[in-house]
Amino acid sequence: MAGPLADTNYILLAVIVVLAAATFGEALARWLGLPEVTGELCIGILLGNLGLLSGWAFFDFIREMPFLRVIGDMGAIILLVTIGLHTDLGGVIKVGLSSFLVAVIGVIVPAGLGFLACQLIMPEASLCTKLFLVASLCVNSAGIAIRVFTESGKLDAPETRIVIAATLLDVIFIFFIVGMLSGIIQAGHFNPTGVLKEGGQAALFLVFIGVVSLRYGQALGGFITRKFPESLKVVVGVVASLFLAYLAGIIGMSPIVGAFGAGLLMRDVRAKDPEGVEWSIEEMLRPAYLTLVPLFFVLLGAKVRLESFWDREVLMMGLAVTMVAVLGKLVAGFGVREKGINRLWVGVGMIPRAEMALIVASMGLAVGALDARAYSSVVIMVVLTSLFGPPVLRRLLSSP
Repeated sequence: MAGPLADTNYILLAVIVVLAAATFGEALARWLGLPEVTGELCIGILLGNLGLLSGWAFFDFIREMPFLRVIGDMGAIILLVTIGLHTDLGGVIKVGLSSFLVAVIGVIVPAGLGFLACQLIMPEASLCTKLFLVASLCVNSAGIAIRVFTESGKLDAPETRIVIAATLLDVIFIFFIVGMLSGIIQAGHFNPTGVLKEGGQAALFLVFIGVVSLRYGQALGGFITRKFPESLKVVVGVVASLFLAYLAGIIGMSPIVGAFGAGLLMRDVRAKDPEGVEWSIEEMLRPAYLTLVPLFFVLLGAKVRLESFWDREVLMMGLAVTMVAVLGKLVAGFGVREKGINRLWVGVGMIPRAEMALIVASMGLAVGALDARAYSSVVIMVVLTSLFGPPVLRRLLSSP
């Protein structure tokens, strides 16, 4: 059978396979006591390289199908919207100086050590390649640490608030940088005037969203909750997310930064179902989150080329950036100024990288700054920090 129907059936089969693989990876990770994102990433690596391992090339479509790439990008947008919905900028500001210092140290130290490692191990790589690799070292995943803090009964601890706030500050700073880097790469040359212009636009974009969220977020959420019909509230959230993602792309930043901003603005919107039960935007978007975000991580894993792991340079780079990633965040814990706060908890809580590092690396891969070998070194770092960070943190939290 040929034609549009055959193409549709092929797409449906592809989506079924990837979603089933994501579900299996999540279940396996939970059984092993690991973060679900690690299972999704590993199952994606397996499927994307099954042709290499067995000679059976059936699953090669996971890396090649444009439709999967599009819905994977939608998964990244949903992920960042959800992170924005979880982020209370007012609470971040209240944490104070400690979170700011932890964030700054957590960027400067990994960046400096990471750039030095790149110079020593891959001196022939371009500056943009090194900068994207360094950027992937500087963003951590608060979600993994928060899960461990929650399981240990420490969710309300000041260490937890510092980890969340520092992570948010790191993410905003790094996305600002990689957004400008992407613009430079796509333009094909370095234009100081253009970079300053795009950087100014990006800064204004972030400041505007932050100010509106802090000053008018509750009022905006209340207005939409009261004035909009229930059937339109999800549509408003989706349109706002896509529009801000589009706007961020237009001014030279990554679209997912705009999606994050949409989450900040929509976090106070509520809707009622026919029975009168109130739901938040996050709860209404949860089906899309549970469907598209796991698919996104499976597709990220599928981009890894296992043959590059046999390259001595890739293994050395992966281990080097892992050591830098761990050491940089441990040092960041010394940024805590208040007495009575466990600096080691904060430092170890900042170690797992997971989805944020993968997002930055995928941005570098998309614009051609990272090749399969460089991307694979980031994946090695993500897998190792996600595997070993949570058990160490759990042990520290449970010790007297």
